[in-house]
Amino acid sequence: MKDKQLFKQLDQTKEYCETYYYKVPFKKLQSDLVPLNKFWCSYAEHVLSDEKEEKEERAFLSKHWLIATDSLNEMLLVLGVLDLPLTAEGPTLHENREDKRDPSVTLVTNDPCIVLVKQLKEIPLTKTSLVSINASFFDPDDTHIRDENGEKQDKLVDTFIPGKVYGMRAVATNLSSNALSLELLVELPQGSIPVSSGAYTKTSFLQLNAFSTTHQCFYFYWPQPGSYGLFPMCVSRKTKVIGTANVPKQLHVAIPQKDKPLDVKSWKDVTLHGRDADVLAFLQHNNPFDLDLSFIYHRCKDAAFFEAVCKTLRIYGLFDHRIWAYAIIHHKCVQELQEYLLRNSYFIQNVLQPVFRWIKYDDIENNAFAHLEYIPLVNARAHLLGQKKE
Repeated sequence: MKDKQLFKQLDQTKEYCETYYYKVPFKKLQSDLVPLNKFWCSYAEHVLSDEKEEKEERAFLSKHWLIATDSLNEMLLVLGVLDLPLTAEGPTLHENREDKRDPSVTLVTNDPCIVLVKQLKEIPLTKTSLVSINASFFDPDDTHIRDENGEKQDKLVDTFIPGKVYGMRAVATNLSSNALSLELLVELPQGSIPVSSGAYTKTSFLQLNAFSTTHQCFYFYWPQPGSYGLFPMCVSRKTKVIGTANVPKQLHVAIPQKDKPLDVKSWKDVTLHGRDADVLAFLQHNNPFDLDLSFIYHRCKDAAFFEAVCKTLRIYGLFDHRIWAYAIIHHKCVQELQEYLLRNSYFIQNVLQPVFRWIKYDDIENNAFAHLEYIPLVNARAHLLGQKKE
């Protein structure tokens, strides 16, 4: 008779938790798990298309599908929304047999497909120097704008006013395949005063690796209006100047006119000097996720403006708790008050629930914690084994 096994070596205990995405713990489940990119924008346009019948007949395919590859979860979601068949017959290729000189090929398929094409083109050779240097001026409080395609671009400054802090950015790029030891000389414009512990003139010793880039920023202001000269930034190597930045020789500093037209492309200018209608128009035509909404907090005291802002932000799926908090003082904004309370679990649990019994707050329903399991799990020994409990 075989002896009964009295002991079994256990594996290392592991913690298990139900997850919604592959290998993403509950505590690390964030809204940026699948980042916004051109692929998801194209999918949103397809879903929100008004031509419902055409959308049902037209399969969803996007030329931006290779962009959405940040994680396995994102790639699985991409496969889920693309209308590509899991199995399909291969395409049929037809060549132009009538004209042998025509290299074109016609591809015929009965199912939705994505075609990848590689092409070689001859381009003229362009001679370049060892180092490229670029200089630009910017407003530290208003650094970016968006083009007609919604892509963020640097907002450069070419007009200046006295008493305003501006930034000057110098970018040096090593275009060669060898590391270079360089000297970068930067001088602030004449008549300007440096800020942020800056200097009027600065020489930086740089060690640029092959095909690498470095940048430096300098901040200053002009106390008085006028026209001031500017010495171009230059890069030296072995006591020889090998590159200079293309900058204007004169910078004009002037007091802005009182009847200066509103810069409708500047969020700061619109919020400081524009009407409520201008602010709402800017929000409707720009991405509010890239804007500093604190510039309009004071405007939300007006109930009509508050409701219009919430309606616009709701379309974009953006919730700002400081804006929605104004629903407390606007008694008729019931929808905004409901949305604010639903998003403010701390306020419900610690302020409202102790006073109003009809208000219930469920930690499980609000995903305040997750249930964990441990396998293998062995209870502590109940009886002594030898001289002590183990």
